[in-house]
Amino acid sequence: MLVGIVVSTYFYAARARTVTPKLDSPNEIVNLLTSVLFVLIWLSITIPTIRGVFRDRRLLSNGEIGIAVVTRQSSTGGKTKTSRIEYQFKDAAGRQYSGKSTDESRELYEDMETPVFYNPENPAENIALVGATYDVVDA
Repeated sequence: MLVGIVVSTYFYAARARTVTPKLDSPNEIVNLLTSVLFVLIWLSITIPTIRGVFRDRRLLSNGEIGIAVVTRQSSTGGKTKTSRIEYQFKDAAGRQYSGKSTDESRELYEDMETPVFYNPENPAENIALVGATYDVVDA
């Protein structure tokens, strides 16, 4: 997808350098709007993904760990099924919190335990290890 953006931007810029930029033709307006729409769609997918990776990295690296109990598990999708879990855990002070996550391992079912990482200042911000988009690697 990124290659498509780079290629279309290159050709659009190359054309703009050789011809005085005018948006008189309906085709040129459609091409410009299509390019802008393509970039907006790409950004709407990419930005949340990157934010999720950084959030998961922060929680896994600096967060507290707890043990959560899966309270609900469901599978969604057609050929490529996705397992979604809901879980509850207690923070260090004993207060109970809940969360939702994708189970990438597809091995968790109701009443099973799983590690969860949470922000000690705001335990409502949490991620189950099986749903994290970031892996902590030992050096």
